[in-house]
Amino acid sequence: MARPVLSVCIPTYNRCRYLQKTLAMLTAEQVFVSSDDVEIVISDNCSQDETYEVCKEFVAKFAPKIKYFRQPENTGDKNFAAVLHMASGEYAKLNHDKIFFIPGKLTEFVDYLKNGDHDNIILLTNGANRLSGICKCRNFDDVLEAVSYNITWIGAYCFKTDLFKELPELDRYADLNFSQIDILARLVAQGEKVTVYGAKIMEGLAVPTGDSHYVPQIFGHNYFRIMDEIYHQGLISAKVYEAHKKHTLLKYINKYHFAGRGLHFVKGGYFRFLLPIYGKKAYFWLDYVRCAVCSLLRCLVDIRKNKKSKTFSVYLFSKTVFTSKPEENGHV
Repeated sequence: MARPVLSVCIPTYNRCRYLQKTLAMLTAEQVFVSSDDVEIVISDNCSQDETYEVCKEFVAKFAPKIKYFRQPENTGDKNFAAVLHMASGEYAKLNHDKIFFIPGKLTEFVDYLKNGDHDNIILLTNGANRLSGICKCRNFDDVLEAVSYNITWIGAYCFKTDLFKELPELDRYADLNFSQIDILARLVAQGEKVTVYGAKIMEGLAVPTGDSHYVPQIFGHNYFRIMDEIYHQGLISAKVYEAHKKHTLLKYINKYHFAGRGLHFVKGGYFRFLLPIYGKKAYFWLDYVRCAVCSLLRCLVDIRKNKKSKTFSVYLFSKTVFTSKPEENGHV
C-alpha cells in the first residue's frame, strides 16, 4: 500500500454511537473507496462502551485503510498527540469522533492537498468567521486575525506529518486541553507558514450535555496560559494579542458561559478563572453587567413559562440557585 495522502486521526472515548456514524460517512467517500489516498486512524482512550466492537467491525471491512489502537488506560487529552503519532499519511488531520466530511468534500480536500498551492500547516475553519476561501498566513498574527478563537477547534488542524513528528513532547500541554495550539506555535516558530482553508466541508453530530469543564477554565485560564507563552516568545504582537483576548471574551467565553441550558459546559468559575486575565479591563466588567442582566431577564421568563407545570429552575448569573420538583403523586 502506497503512503496515503491524508491520515484522518480520530481520538475517541465512550462515544461509540457517534463514532459509528462518523466512520460510516468517512468510509462512504469515493476517495476512500476507490483509492489508497486516505487512511483512518482511531485511538481509543480505553472506552468502556462498545467502541472496540464498532471499530473492529470497520477494520474487518476496510483494513489496512483503517487502523485501530486501544490505549491501556484513559490518558485524557494525551490521546490527541498519540493518534497523530500513529499517522502514516503525508498529512495528518485531527478529527473529532463526531465530525465527518460533507459528501464529496473529502475527495475535494485530498485533491487540494495533492495539487493545491498550500503550506505545510492547514487550518480548516469550516466556514467560520465568514471566510470561505483560501488565506495565506505568514506569521501568528495573521493566523489569529484570520481564525480568531476557532484556533481552539481540534477539527481544524491538518499538519505535514514529518514536521510534527520531529517535535519532542507533543503532549506537553495535554493537561491544558490544547496540545494542537502548542504544536502549531512551535512549527510557526521554526518558520513554517499556515494556509487557512475556509470552505465549509464538514458536518457535526449533536452530542448530549455532560462535559465537566467550565468555559472560563478551558477558554480563559487554560487557553491563555498557552497563548501567553506564545506571546512572550515574540510570535504575537501586543496589539493583535490584546484585541484577540477581548474578542475571545466578548464573542466566545461570555456567549457560552451566560447561555441558557442545554450546552456541553457546566456553569461556574467565572471570576476565579477570568479575573487574573481580565480583572483590570473595563470591557470585562461592562460586559459582565450586560450578561448578568440578560441572565436575570431570562430567569424571570423561565419562571413565568414553568409556573403551570409547578416545576422550575431559577438560573441567576448562569448558576442554578433554586430548583423545584413535583413529588411522584403530583403535589409539590
